[in-house]
Amino acid sequence: RKMANGSESLVAQLTEPEKKAFDELRGRVQGRASDSMILRCLMARKLEVPRAEALLIQYQEKLVPQVNPELLRVRDLTDFLRTGGLILTGGKDKSGAIIIEYNALRHQQSAQSLDDSLKVALYLIHAALDSLEAMRNGVTIISNMTGTAWGSLDKGLYRIMLQTLQNRYPARIKFLIAVNPSWMTSAILSLVRPFVKNKLAGKIQVVKSNAALAEFADPGQLSNTFGGSMPFVLEDWLAACARRDELLFGSDLPPEMPSSGDLADQLPTRSFQVYRAADHAHEDEDLIEPESAADELARTRADAATEKAVADKIAAQKASAEKAAAEKAAADKAAAAKAAADKAAADAKAAAEAKA
Repeated sequence: RKMANGSESLVAQLTEPEKKAFDELRGRVQGRASDSMILRCLMARKLEVPRAEALLIQYQEKLVPQVNPELLRVRDLTDFLRTGGLILTGGKDKSGAIIIEYNALRHQQSAQSLDDSLKVALYLIHAALDSLEAMRNGVTIISNMTGTAWGSLDKGLYRIMLQTLQNRYPARIKFLIAVNPSWMTSAILSLVRPFVKNKLAGKIQVVKSNAALAEFADPGQLSNTFGGSMPFVLEDWLAACARRDELLFGSDLPPEMPSSGDLADQLPTRSFQVYRAADHAHEDEDLIEPESAADELARTRADAATEKAVADKIAAQKASAEKAAAEKAAADKAAAAKAAADKAAADAKAAAEAKA
């Protein structure tokens, strides 16, 4: 009943253009998707019904068989969430988009499979977009890259998340912001750029410090990871997530995940009705299909070539710096010798003039 009331409440808040697009898409899918999912797809595609329908089909036929965001529960993701690698604080950027914070150093690539990492990211994004306002304004993902080395980066996660967000999951992405990255940022972008549409690529931002984040979000909307002042207690947040799941799925939660009614009361509900898409041939523009074996091999070779190019660039920069330093030292030495010679000549001339 709560789920149905939640969907009815969302529909009641629609503007006239939104309601018109909603009715059209709802008529097209004919009961194969929940109202909430229809709205998510429409907002992700700016009310363009054919593109929203194509996204819905991709979501149901491509993503759901692999990972169904509507059935994910915090109890299955607790170990990863407790690392604090990905958190949903409730903060918003200056455009109103929900902020998801990612701490690269806390994400343990070796301890977490790619599928599990994708599940955690989708769980948080799905939870973030529960309200109509959030669907309209979208999500901003801010990544703390401080102190990360090339080997510690989960490059596979970055790639699959970008592919999923632009092709298969209904979310409007406002910004993807990398904070305080080192030289590897250009390498990351070069690795993922072939898999990113131009529009999404334009939303990738790089800032050199937490202070520079002020362009995108007020400090009060960020946790202390980014120099912000928003209170965030990890265990309280996990308890709120558990309570939210309890409201949606029932009270079959394990005892180690306590409920927290005070926090969960502020979390909106959503519909979890899941359907299979009809077999028809709508396709979103610029759609990127899953990699074939040949494509994967080519990409792996490209990744290796990119890593070698980065290493070669660093070596070249070091050699260039050493050469410049040597040239400067030689120039300084020559200048000092010339200055000494000029002084000796001047002294000699002065002595000769004095004698005369």
